[in-house]
Amino acid sequence: MIEEMREFLNLFEGEPLEPQDRLQALAKALDKLACAYHDTCTVTDPGHYSVDENSNYQAARSVVSKYFPDFGFYPVISPLSDISSPPDMADAVDDLADIRTELLEANRLWERGVTAGAKAHFRLSYEFHWGRHHLPGLRAYVSAKIFED
Repeated sequence: MIEEMREFLNLFEGEPLEPQDRLQALAKALDKLACAYHDTCTVTDPGHYSVDENSNYQAARSVVSKYFPDFGFYPVISPLSDISSPPDMADAVDDLADIRTELLEANRLWERGVTAGAKAHFRLSYEFHWGRHHLPGLRAYVSAKIFED
């Protein structure tokens, strides 16, 4: 889990990769995060750990925009929606900022030696937030940018 998280987080450090390399690396990192989730144990007791509530959303968006400047809105629809339901709009920059913020927190816990808390935060944030709402649509968006542009 920690290696996969850090691989994703490393996408937002140093000089940005060339556009196609950047998309390929992101697709791979997102796939690895999903696999890492499936390799973690179910959280029966998340324990008591504190998360950093001082994240700055605008700063998080700014970092993502630096590395993925051409990302924007894309349509999404729940696979459980009625076929006549109109799609909602998702924001790829927002999705990546949210995932990155939550993984930075899990990484911070890991580095402080709160490994059980890091694993719980990773797994629960996947289940209740980014794995459920962001990852499926974002992954399809990235694939479209790779193969359809």
